[in-house]
Amino acid sequence: GGAHCCFYVQLLLPDGPERGVVSLGDYDMEMMTDLPRDVDGDGRTDFVFRDNAFLYGFASFAGSFALPQIWNVEGGRAVDVSAAPRYRALFVDGIAETRPICLDPRGGEDRNGACASFVAASARIGDFESAWQAMLGGYDRREDAHPDGPFPQRLRAFRKIANQQLEARVDQQVLNRHDELA
Repeated sequence: GGAHCCFYVQLLLPDGPERGVVSLGDYDMEMMTDLPRDVDGDGRTDFVFRDNAFLYGFASFAGSFALPQIWNVEGGRAVDVSAAPRYRALFVDGIAETRPICLDPRGGEDRNGACASFVAASARIGDFESAWQAMLGGYDRREDAHPDGPFPQRLRAFRKIANQQLEARVDQQVLNRHDELA
């Protein structure tokens, strides 16, 4: 239980050429308990959040499994570096958590929340096809009667929407940075 909502994350860069405020976005999450740290050993602080796009998409909030979303500050702006191979271990950890839930026929009503994250994390590390095939054998078919179509169809549409949202997020960051400099 407990509240989970509405954190808007901003960084204050107090000095140097990157001085200013950098927005890392808003998140529907529980209180941030892990401090930003250098996850990959490259000397930069990594801000690891969860990708809100997965929340409520295929299950309740509690049954949603969101992918990691990793941000760095580069040149005074927030950059989503989640796709960088150096963060592969974070996605492998997510797969280890969600694959068994997705493929367990006793996985319960939120199983497709785990399946969505399992497939997406697998795609992130280059293993989409085998994850997709495994998911087709394990997802909760009771949701095939969903008004928006069967789960696999909705998951494919979600991937397209997520890519569009990422592009919009990058565009918004550019606009925010421009406004901060003006």
